[in-house]
Amino acid sequence: MVTEILRFYHLHEATHDRAREAAYALLQPHLNALIKKFYGHITQSPHMAQMVNRVGQDHLEAAQLKHWAHCFTGPLGAEYQARVQRIGEAHMRIGLEPKWYIGGYAYLLGEIGAILAPQFKKKPEELAAHLGVIQRVFALDMAIALTVYFDKKMEALRAILEMMEQFSHQVAGQTTQAAAAAEELSATSSNIADQTRATNAVVDTTQQTAGVVRGHMQDLGKLFGNIDQVLKLIEDVAKQTNLLSLNAAIESARAG
Repeated sequence: MVTEILRFYHLHEATHDRAREAAYALLQPHLNALIKKFYGHITQSPHMAQMVNRVGQDHLEAAQLKHWAHCFTGPLGAEYQARVQRIGEAHMRIGLEPKWYIGGYAYLLGEIGAILAPQFKKKPEELAAHLGVIQRVFALDMAIALTVYFDKKMEALRAILEMMEQFSHQVAGQTTQAAAAAEELSATSSNIADQTRATNAVVDTTQQTAGVVRGHMQDLGKLFGNIDQVLKLIEDVAKQTNLLSLNAAIESARAG
């Protein structure tokens, strides 16, 4: 897989390795100033400035210099790709969105072009070759880091969807229990009405039971997002139903 990727980016042969090293030799005298200018640029954004300050600009500059030295002079095998993958994971953790990451690379490429152009005024083919190598190295680096970034995003999204599905099943179960409780209350109300139709007290009791059911079913809707509260609510409905049934039985007995 590593070889396939490097072949796709035209970075797999020894001649490509020498081209990377030659490009780095041109860039190296300017890298310290270029990296400082880069961070001066990105910290003009308050969002990025906050992120840089949280990590420390000196630390980031040193890390960038080390990373680019390896990108242009070291092997681009599994070890390199694993390191860039860790960079992508770090971007995910700190919340560095692709729009800032890609924009940073675009800025660097523009500055590098401005640095190298005066050195090859009469050799545009050589300039194009050097810039081509630099662009491919940058593109490879971005591709690996962004792939990891989006993979981690998808993992987080899948985890959220799984939690939502589990929660939905739990709520559906509690809703079924609530519906059963409501049916039981309705049956109880009908029985009470049949048994105590002769008295006004029994009619009042039946109306009171129906009101309790309606009120608690409305509460079930409001508390849909809280399973514990729904369970407590059902328990309360059951207790009140038992009390109302007892009252109805007493009234029925009084009515003869």
